[in-house]
Amino acid sequence: MKSSLQFGCARVLICLIAWMAVSGCSNPPANPVAIAPGKPRVVATNLPLRYFAERIGGDRIGIDFLVPADEDPAYWLPPAEDVLQMQTADLVLLNGAQYEKWLTTVTLNDARTVDTSSAFAAEFIPMKNVITHSHGPTGEHTHGGLAKTTWIDFQQARVQAQAVAAAFSSRWPEYRDEFAANAQVLDDDLQQLDRAMSAAAQKLGSTPVIVSHPEYDYWARRYQINIESVHWEAGDDLDENALLELGPLLARHPAPYVIWEDDPHELAVAKLEALGLESVVFAPRGNYEGDTDWLTLMRENVANIERIAGLRNGAGQ
Repeated sequence: MKSSLQFGCARVLICLIAWMAVSGCSNPPANPVAIAPGKPRVVATNLPLRYFAERIGGDRIGIDFLVPADEDPAYWLPPAEDVLQMQTADLVLLNGAQYEKWLTTVTLNDARTVDTSSAFAAEFIPMKNVITHSHGPTGEHTHGGLAKTTWIDFQQARVQAQAVAAAFSSRWPEYRDEFAANAQVLDDDLQQLDRAMSAAAQKLGSTPVIVSHPEYDYWARRYQINIESVHWEAGDDLDENALLELGPLLARHPAPYVIWEDDPHELAVAKLEALGLESVVFAPRGNYEGDTDWLTLMRENVANIERIAGLRNGAGQ
């Protein structure tokens, strides 16, 4: 009877602490009581971090990814139950660079959060223009502040993966060697990805490229790709205004390619082809609805750039 009473009181205490944290009345405790037995629980806030965590943690760690498949994690607003899950997790992996905009309204335990991009914070890129628009289930949102898709510079992705490995080893030192071995294999894969992207970009040279969304700054800087940004949604046709802005852009930046963040609308592709522009996909993949893993998706991106780089060098398709 006594043990049942103690268990019941403990559950009430946990619920009270969690409610206070969600409501903002109190910071969560530094070492909250575990809410369930089993594997440690880690929450990742985007697809690349989820992938890094799964590769490094292996069977030792349970990884939660709470963002619905059809939402952009950068503009996701977590409901109360997901906030609670983050507040009671062993670790929360953050992308940083102002990616998780909901952080301004949610209280998390700093001791249990990992800002995976903090090591290169001095190299963050401010966005040149602030754009407000509306699409998808997230509704109206603004592109401004810092460039957020840090991981498509694959060297920065390596740093973020290393931050995950360091956090896991610090939190669970009994598995340090296992985490380190897994992290090394992942790092080898990311280095290979970076080398392949660098080689393709070198072949592409200074060829002007239009990117359909303002999220390629780190990629362009790392691989020295000559980009100009517009703001077109991949699932939409190009309206008259979009085509009108394209004329002056091509006059100063005569690009043969448009890089899309996802598969473009077939009518948009046809309109661009009529103007002599080829559509190419390089998808950052902060989220993804399919079963293909993140690394494979990035390899597909690089293969798309390798193909057009080969065309620019007379290699054919």
